[in-house]
Amino acid sequence: VKGTITYFDGKITVDNLTARHQDGVTLGTKGSGVFTSDRGWEFVLSGLWADGIKGQSTLVNALPEKLRLLIDSLHPSGTFSFHGSELAFRQTASAIAPLETTWDLQMECHQTNLRCGIDVEGVTGSVRLKGRSNQLESFSSGELDLESVWYQGIQLTNVKGPMWVNESRCLFGKWATEQTKEPERRLTGNVYGGTMVSNAWVQFVHSA
Repeated sequence: VKGTITYFDGKITVDNLTARHQDGVTLGTKGSGVFTSDRGWEFVLSGLWADGIKGQSTLVNALPEKLRLLIDSLHPSGTFSFHGSELAFRQTASAIAPLETTWDLQMECHQTNLRCGIDVEGVTGSVRLKGRSNQLESFSSGELDLESVWYQGIQLTNVKGPMWVNESRCLFGKWATEQTKEPERRLTGNVYGGTMVSNAWVQFVHSA
């Protein structure tokens, strides 16, 4: 672990933090935090990047619980990475105030497989996830920009469109935009020399 941490007058600054874990994951970030006059606090990690992540890696297990559960719901295998991402933590001074976590993650998939109710394989491309978590809710809205994905032996390319996910379901296309109150859009992609247009949803079933 390398980097510089400074504290002055209620403010914390993290510069050029880099680390390598024995499972092969490397990461880097910078950060800043502040203690407010009412004894609340905020800490933001920005420019966050990480390479060589696997679905059950130590880094995923170290993420905030609700964000980790969202990723676990997709059951990823293979490797993926983060770049240009942000992770923030906030809490007010109240003794009963919940910790609020927000994130803006740019995830790059490298031949990743997902087992999220439908099995998709060889996912290559990017997924952006923006979300938040507190005691009341936990969700991510996002955007797919996939170069290639395989489903039941069929290759889909140039797959793009909106998604929305929480701990119980994953929505794509118009059902995702309904959650975010955005203009309706659908998933699009190329298959067999033609164009695919679709909406989809997956309901997660969690074992007891």
